[in-house]
Amino acid sequence: NEYKSYLRMSDFHGVYLLCSVNHSNSLKGTYIGYTVSPSRRILQHNRFKLGGAKQTAKLAPWEMILVIHNFPSNIAALRFEWAWQHPKISTRLKSFTFVKHHNESGVEYQLRILEKMLNVVPWKKFPLIVQWVKAEYQKPLSPPIHIPIVCGPIEKIDNEFGQLLSDSEMNNMCNLCKSPTDIPTGVNCVHKHCSFHLTCLSENWLKNTSDLVPVSGSCPNCKNEQLWGDMIRLKKISLSKPRGTSSNRRSNHWTDQLTQDAS
Repeated sequence: NEYKSYLRMSDFHGVYLLCSVNHSNSLKGTYIGYTVSPSRRILQHNRFKLGGAKQTAKLAPWEMILVIHNFPSNIAALRFEWAWQHPKISTRLKSFTFVKHHNESGVEYQLRILEKMLNVVPWKKFPLIVQWVKAEYQKPLSPPIHIPIVCGPIEKIDNEFGQLLSDSEMNNMCNLCKSPTDIPTGVNCVHKHCSFHLTCLSENWLKNTSDLVPVSGSCPNCKNEQLWGDMIRLKKISLSKPRGTSSNRRSNHWTDQLTQDAS
């Protein structure tokens, strides 16, 4: 798996693991939460900014040691957060028995749960990224091969600073059905001149499988192997709102129905 010194992200939805500096061996010395801004959230937990969870106040200071991100929507991330917080009653994890071992630290226990979660549906189908923020806490994890493990601080950027693709930069003809495409209906692979309708490409990649959502496949035009999630991220950047528009509305996404019973 690939390691990087930092990662710049837009449209960020992350689920993080905190460790209390003075209570690292206790399960109470861990905390799992959701954030759109990791750097701001850790300041809130450590009471440098307003808005931290009340239950973390007594065990401060905290360190954010790991973040799972690149969820397709806030709803998908929040359902992952809930299941990680409540593994014993999550329907997605009902086949596992979670008991903290006597010689196991709170962090090690939470990471053991995380590894199981990353290898069950629907999360093993998502193009997630596992990011160690604090390298000294790093432990071996075995997620699916398409989920990279990276290391370093997360630098969040807003959508309006992302690269926008215009209609003129896209090939406006679907390489599968040979009918016109545009930014709302089309998707491009990492090579801009390979253009498809979302439905055409997904149907092509889902042939001979029982999956509902593609994970990866070969571009029918250039034959390069790539991840479905990477193509969707490129499309989301293309659909980014211009600077100054509001982005506070609750987001809905086509993958939300796949995680509706994650709790």
